[in-house]
Amino acid sequence: MENKNGLAEPGWYPGPDGVQRYWDGTTWLSIPAPESGRQGNSRRVRAWLVAGIASAVIVGLIIVGLMFKADRDRALAEESARAEEAASIAAAEEAASIEAAEEAERVREEEERAERRQEQERDARRDSVDEIEASIVTMAEEHAASGLIDGPILEAICSPVAGGSLDDLAEQTTVFDCFVITTEPDENGSQSGYNYNATMNWTTSQYTYGFGSP
Repeated sequence: MENKNGLAEPGWYPGPDGVQRYWDGTTWLSIPAPESGRQGNSRRVRAWLVAGIASAVIVGLIIVGLMFKADRDRALAEESARAEEAASIAAAEEAASIEAAEEAERVREEEERAERRQEQERDARRDSVDEIEASIVTMAEEHAASGLIDGPILEAICSPVAGGSLDDLAEQTTVFDCFVITTEPDENGSQSGYNYNATMNWTTSQYTYGFGSP
């Protein structure tokens, strides 16, 4: 449509490039076409919306992935910690068992050594009694030779007085009642002789002996 001057009425008209332009009645104005502006804004809004949604999805996926990884790492760490704790407990129990067995073996060996030492001490005490008896026989023979007692001297038998025992290693001193036999057994099995005595100090391994009852 033209005005009275033969010019087109103001309005939007397509240009040679197909883009809408505004004619104000005298000249073309460089303003964006309203419709084109709305379409551009709409496209930009859609683009931003899509980009925002995509970003949110990506961020969400990243967060979910990180949370999953964190949970998995935590579960693996807890499982590893439990395994280490179980291994540590098993190792400690094994070490304790070995230590207990070694301690039991040590105690057993020590008890055996102590028992051997005690038995050796008892044997030594019995040997000492033999020595005491031999000494008393020698004394009795001297007494018989001097006429103090009648001979012959056959043997001497020494026994701890009442309450004494060679097996009691805690006893440091033992008193012996010794009988020197001078006759063969009679028809009743009795023998005659003389009483002697002896005292042994087990700590010093020294003893004394003499004629008569203790």
